Order: sequence, then C-alpha cells, then structure tokens
Amino acid sequence: MELLEAFPRLIGWAVPIIVLAVIILPQAIRILRESERGVIFRLGKLLGAKGPGAIFLIPIVDRMVRMDLRVVTISVEKQEVMIRKPRS
Repeated sequence: MELLEAFPRLIGWAVPIIVLAVIILPQAIRILRESERGVIFRLGKLLGAKGPGAIFLIPIVDRMVRMDLRVVTISVEKQEVMIRKPRS
C-alpha cells in the first residue's frame, strides 16, 4: 500500500528529470571526425583544442568551434597582367 502512495511522488520527480536530460544531453555531447578539431571556449576564454571523438560540453557555458584540418584546393583562373610602361 505504501508503494502505491509513493508512486505518484516518484513519477512527479522522474518525469521532469527525464525531460531535462532529453533537452540537455544533445547539447552537451559533440562528436568530432578524424579530420576535425574542436576549439573550446568557456565564457569566452580559451580552454584549448580537443581531438577527434566525443566531446562533453557544459550547455550555455561552453562553446565549441570546429576547425577542419583537411587541405582545400581551389583552381584559380589564369589572369592577364596589365603592365604600365614607365614614363621617360
């Protein structure tokens, strides 16, 4: 009988905790690929760089900027050079 009386209180605590975890966990976990690094800022101050894998952040307090380490090549079209003759 006591178990049945405690059940609504348990549900009253469990539901908000589960909802909070569902909202916060996706914001706290970041996954970096092998070719990426993450630069971590805590309240605007540099904490350091993290390597590939799972990164855990404190939501709202931490910010991560992804840096891609792959070499990016672009083709530049040939440009004609205009030469001005010096005045004599």
